[in-house]
Amino acid sequence: EVYYFEQTIPWTKVAMPKKMPIEGITAEQIAQTGMTRWYTTKRMFWVDPVTGAPVNGEEIHREELRNAKKMGMSEDTVTAFSGHVKMREDYIVDTVDLVKSQRVLVLLLTSYLPWGFLGLGIGLLALALWLEARSRTPREPTSA
Repeated sequence: EVYYFEQTIPWTKVAMPKKMPIEGITAEQIAQTGMTRWYTTKRMFWVDPVTGAPVNGEEIHREELRNAKKMGMSEDTVTAFSGHVKMREDYIVDTVDLVKSQRVLVLLLTSYLPWGFLGLGIGLLALALWLEARSRTPREPTSA
């Protein structure tokens, strides 16, 4: 059993890179044409509920250039980047194996030991109070 988390970044306008991949073209020249750069991302994580370790993850990332017709392109919106990144299967298997092997240790440190020490503390406090009360009760004199 795992928890699923998803983060979606809506379409967001971002600045052009300072150094363009094409020699002789600058970000200022592109900005003068009115073309803009936009991106969106969807991140997905599957997390082990006990250890908090991510056991799988994916990211879908898209970037677009909008108002591209002003640069002489046929489409008004041009995809600059589209990628789907996933964790490798061997990495997922290794991570799941590691999480399974460390689960008892994590439970020990986060649950069993704290509750056990609480019980031990209460028991020792009760013993100390009982011994203190016993030492304060007057004893009957013994005849010799």
